[in-house]
This record gives sequence, structure tokens and C-alpha cells, in this order.
Amino acid sequence: MPKEPFQPDSDSYLKSVPRPRCKTASLQVIAGLTLCLLAGCKPSVKTVERTNNQQKLAKIAVDAEDSYVRQTAVAKLTDQATLAKIAVEDENSYVRQVAVARLTDQILLAQVAVEAKDSTIRAPAVAKLTDQAVLAKVALEDKDSAVRAAAVARLTDQPLLAKIAVEAKDSAVREVGLCL
Repeated sequence: MPKEPFQPDSDSYLKSVPRPRCKTASLQVIAGLTLCLLAGCKPSVKTVERTNNQQKLAKIAVDAEDSYVRQTAVAKLTDQATLAKIAVEDENSYVRQVAVARLTDQILLAQVAVEAKDSTIRAPAVAKLTDQAVLAKVALEDKDSAVRAAAVARLTDQPLLAKIAVEAKDSAVREVGLCL
């Protein structure tokens, strides 16, 4: 009877790799994860939890089929550009929310606040923004009144608040601008 070809999956392969006891062993685990990814294995949450390699985490965060695996990878990811891309483009709202929560770069937060299609992603990006000009733009132009109001609430620049009090699309946002 012919032997079945080796079909590695991330969990069975990881069980066969000894736990790291030194740097060499850690490299063995990384090599094993790389082999598993190259062989077509689907990464698991355990795979993600066992690595801190940012390149591997970024690849998993973008490419993994399982949204929970992507979410777990995003939670460990530090690359701001990749986090911004995921916050705008990932198909799963929970993955996008984790990505925007990890963002700290003001330029990328501004990009997410303006470009994300989902208001549940734009709102937390706005909540972390400090750029007064971007906040004013969002306050005047966002299609969701709750996001516009959140942007106004973050504004401290009096001339911009006055502009919003005059030019805002809806009365609730104008009133928030007047109260601040």
C-alpha cells in the first residue's frame, strides 16, 4: 500500500517541532512556520501566538482565510502602514476594528478616518485624531452624522469650530460646534 504524501497542517506540524529553549530552537520554529506557510498550510491562532516575526504576522494578517486568525495576527502587528491597509480593506469588521485600535500614526489615522467605508471604523479613527484640519474636514464632509459629531467634539481650534457652526450639514453638528 503506497504511503500517503505528507500534508502538513499548522497544528500537527507545530506539535512535531520542539519548544524553543534557545535562539537556535526559536529559529527552528520560525523555519517551521515558514515551511508550513509555503507548503500551503492554513495558519492557526496557535501559529500566530507563537511568533513575533512582524513580516510573518503581516502576511498572516492579510492572507489568512480565517478571520479570527487574521484578527489575532493584527493584534500583534506593529507595522502602521499594514494596519491602516487592513483597517480600510479587510472584509471582516472585527479585524478592521482591531487594526484601527492598534493605529497610532496620525497621518494613517487621518487616511482611515477619511477613506474607510464603514462608520464603525471611521469613528474610532476620528477619536484618536489630533490634526485639527482633518477633524474639521471630517466634521463638514463625513456622510455619517455620528462621525461628524465625534470630529467636532475633538476640535479645539476656535476658528474651525466657528466655521463648522456656520457650514455644517445638520443642526446637531452645528450645535455641538457652538457648545464647544
